[in-house]
Amino acid sequence: MVPIIEERIMQRANNETQQRAPWCAVALALRAAVLFCTFVFAISAAQAQVRWTISNDTAYRNGVSQFPIGFYYLSPYPWQASQRMVDLEKIADAGFNLLHTNVALRDASFMDRCAQRNVNVIIEFNDPKESVIAAYKNHPARAGYMVFDDVDKRTASGAQVYSQSTVSSDTSYVKSLDPAGFTWISAGYSARFPTYVGRSDAYGLMNYPIPAETTASTDWNYRRAFPSIWPYNQLLVGILQAFNWPGQRPPTPDEVRSMTYQALINGVKSLIYYAYKEDGYGSGFNMNSYPTLWSGFKQLPGEVLRLKDVWLFGERQKLTGNVAGVITGMWRYQGKVRVVVVNTNAYGVSYSVNIPAPTSTSVVNTFSTRPGGLYKSGSALVGRLLPLTTYVVEMNAL
Repeated sequence: MVPIIEERIMQRANNETQQRAPWCAVALALRAAVLFCTFVFAISAAQAQVRWTISNDTAYRNGVSQFPIGFYYLSPYPWQASQRMVDLEKIADAGFNLLHTNVALRDASFMDRCAQRNVNVIIEFNDPKESVIAAYKNHPARAGYMVFDDVDKRTASGAQVYSQSTVSSDTSYVKSLDPAGFTWISAGYSARFPTYVGRSDAYGLMNYPIPAETTASTDWNYRRAFPSIWPYNQLLVGILQAFNWPGQRPPTPDEVRSMTYQALINGVKSLIYYAYKEDGYGSGFNMNSYPTLWSGFKQLPGEVLRLKDVWLFGERQKLTGNVAGVITGMWRYQGKVRVVVVNTNAYGVSYSVNIPAPTSTSVVNTFSTRPGGLYKSGSALVGRLLPLTTYVVEMNAL
């Protein structure tokens, strides 16, 4: 009896298999088609070129407005690649979205990880520029290319090293190799900054005052240089000090915050700090050796990017109060008036500044963990400012 049961079971199984066979074939065909389409789509997505454009002095990535904020990371040696990968994770974890770094043909895995962590890369060429651009112009992490650093450098006799025509032709050449990435130059002197405006997509001014100057020199440098760029459609970048000059100290977290907000008051729409790590200059610098400084830096992306649209699209106005050394800016945007007050003095002051816009009497600290105490008195914002402290407050517009 058992063999008969087995025979019938086998016959039934064969019949069911034959009945299902056409449907299995269809299912397998559909599955293969889906897998093929997924594969093709993945390839297409990987190869789709990310396009950066500058419009109204603002950077757009595939049409979405950006506030790039990040670090220089100048470590061009292949034996340091593993350390850069480790540091990339720290930088991305803190919320920074930009790196200016050396890129070679061997760096595909690094670029891939940058894309995965949403960190955009300004490429400094570590191999021939034509080869590097060809390798990475379709990479999603590619943002732009450093064409000239210290574009305004001079010879010992005071002559320009780079003429305006040289800068224009070289940036145009890089742009021709990858029209979807942006070209980038930087200058070191505010008096020379106007010489090279209008000759790249993005243009930055270095500001490294510590410890020789006070942080107030940030405002002085930027308000002297930046008006020259307004007639041009260029991304204005603040390049701010994170490192130490040889034999000197780096800035403190309060000094970094002060420089950051002074740059914003003067209209920057991108921030790059020099540097997280840099080799080959003086004694070099490594942020990993300065945990207190890094702890302060980690607070900045959340603040700056939380108000990204204010910096990019708000109606900005500089204000003058009753105390020298206090830098103040105001933005009107979407029913709110926001004010940044930066006390660059090493001592506390009683401060008052007129707010040229009707607002509510209630003054709210934008960042609850930051020092407060400012309030409205008539049309003025007043309060006692702590030494070297930055305040960010908001009021409802009336």
